Amino acid sequence: MKNITLILLLFVSLLNASCTFNQSDNSEHFSFHLLSEPTDLDPAHFRGSSGSYLFNNLFRGLYSYTNQKLNPENVKSCKWVNSITLSCTLLARKWSNGKVITANDYIKNFQRFFMKNIKTYQTEHLLNIKNAKEILSGSLPIDKLGVKSLKPGNILFQLVKPDSNFLYTLASPSFGPIYLKNNYAISQSSNLVTNGPYTVKEWNKGSFVILEPNKFYDNKWKERPKVKIYFLENDETALTLFETGKMNFLRRLLTSNIQRYKNSSKLILKPILRFDYIGLTNEILPHKSLKKALTSSLNFIELQKIYQGKGTPGCPGLPSGFQTKIHCHKFDLQKAKQYLSQVPQNIKEQRWTLYYSKMGGKDIKKGMEWVQNQWTKNLGLKINLQAVEQGMYLSTLRGQSVDLFRKGVGVDHPTCLAALKVFGQSSGENYIKFKNAEYEALLEKLTNTKLYPSQEKELCSRGVQILIDSHQWIPMGEIHFAMLDDQKFTGFEVNYLNQLDLTHLRKR
Repeated sequence: MKNITLILLLFVSLLNASCTFNQSDNSEHFSFHLLSEPTDLDPAHFRGSSGSYLFNNLFRGLYSYTNQKLNPENVKSCKWVNSITLSCTLLARKWSNGKVITANDYIKNFQRFFMKNIKTYQTEHLLNIKNAKEILSGSLPIDKLGVKSLKPGNILFQLVKPDSNFLYTLASPSFGPIYLKNNYAISQSSNLVTNGPYTVKEWNKGSFVILEPNKFYDNKWKERPKVKIYFLENDETALTLFETGKMNFLRRLLTSNIQRYKNSSKLILKPILRFDYIGLTNEILPHKSLKKALTSSLNFIELQKIYQGKGTPGCPGLPSGFQTKIHCHKFDLQKAKQYLSQVPQNIKEQRWTLYYSKMGGKDIKKGMEWVQNQWTKNLGLKINLQAVEQGMYLSTLRGQSVDLFRKGVGVDHPTCLAALKVFGQSSGENYIKFKNAEYEALLEKLTNTKLYPSQEKELCSRGVQILIDSHQWIPMGEIHFAMLDDQKFTGFEVNYLNQLDLTHLRKR
């Protein structure tokens, strides 16, 4: 009965999607899907790589990250006056309604991240700006924020201390200019004023959104095709629609389907900078021998084969070029059992729960079932699995301690520092409650000191080693996303941060 119900649900999903696709001519649209529909169109609220596929093409900051490097987007140049003062000269740009973008449009946006009525995690990226923390505490007014314009077409950023990643922060679409009259409600999307290569033409709530070129973005807008983005929660439905020619780009191919596309020119295996991991917390924390047993008892090569991955689980999800030496957890069942023998019997008999987000779909579920089986088979431990809806999952991690959990981590900047900062003591993403004085000093040095590349690599390796040695963190390895492209369009780019850039999109 359960199988019949699932088949019926999939049939209904395909039928609804098919109806959606037939509502307009898709041949002139570049089309792909997102797993969920945004609740509004405020770039301050977007989060994660999925959201960036839309927001990165509606809004742009001072810089953009394309061709695996940082490029000026809306500035002629940004120059460091000293170690904590950055002066940026703006390019002459216009909003999608033809009005001129001013320095004040940027300043007002930075200021609004410190208003009481805005709720966004993005504010934590700006806390190093002068007076930011004092404004948040209410001891200073918003106009004291260290973002000023001393002359037309210029923005001056004043920081509290040096920040080696600050230019990458300015590449986020969240920190571009703001059009004060914008209403970010989905119902008002066709009136949205943007500064990116696209604007919203039509929004069919629950089904799709159609984007059209912003004719004030550049003089090549007539060559840029319209874009149709579908909201589909089911990966199998998305694949069916791609295979029937109703969608041009599949941004997530399940590992179970990779084999049949292994020799196809449509398959793209894209390396993505992520720091995904399994975290060990709560009651497990005081029992270091139990943590060591858990981290030593997983046959990581076996998991790599299951995922058909290029990166090895147990090793950090960072490219080898970031590090002088790669530090990994190693599978050693004999040692794992020795560690387990040091754990009190009443602890070994407890039942532990491994949490993970439903948003990861079948691939994450398959991986967590494998982990559960490994710990049961190799150590005799009792492990429950608990899949949770994404919103509730994040609330659970923030609001209470959990035994074990699997967390996907998209990295904001293409640097080792951006990845390691996830586990900084003050980070809102530090769900394993990691605390280490040497690690904090290392983050401080990576942030504040001008270093040679070799020094950065050494510090990066040491930071990973500290995390590995804590046995609180089991990294999932360097990740390559499997994608499909029907090759009817060209010029689009998925960068190392899994952000889609449609600036140069063209039909073949």
